[in-house]
Amino acid sequence: MGPDSRLKKEKGILHLNQRAFSGYLVTYLNDGQLISKTGYLNGKLEGVSQKWAAEGQLTEERYYHQNQRTGRHVGYFENGQKRFEYDFNRGLPIGTHKEWLEDGQLYSISNYNSDGQPEGEQKLYFPSGKTRANYVVKNGRRYGLLGAKGCMGENERQGVDF
Repeated sequence: MGPDSRLKKEKGILHLNQRAFSGYLVTYLNDGQLISKTGYLNGKLEGVSQKWAAEGQLTEERYYHQNQRTGRHVGYFENGQKRFEYDFNRGLPIGTHKEWLEDGQLYSISNYNSDGQPEGEQKLYFPSGKTRANYVVKNGRRYGLLGAKGCMGENERQGVDF
């Protein structure tokens, strides 16, 4: 059975029978297994949004306030390993964001300031665990290595002290 035809999303607002929807939108598999639950208030994402694998394990948990991401968002692979961990405030990424590969190997670390801009240490790893990129963002400029190349253009290098 497909999605409910009474539901429509227009300009970021979910409507049920042409009225802004408040409540939880839930999805089940044919066998009755819950696979998603997402909260809405006046048609906007609000509260928790969760997803589960067919086997029942939690794969995502995200939070929203007035259609904006907020709080800690966490994802898991079906094997239970953590897939990602992000923090948001008023829809902006903040703090340290991490991502992992399915085998548990750390894949990336990204840091954001309170304005949602990259700031501080940024790292990316190969599946082998070796560093793929390692740089710092300070005042909107990148210093360090992005892959095998420097991450600053020639014009950015002029007058920069390392």
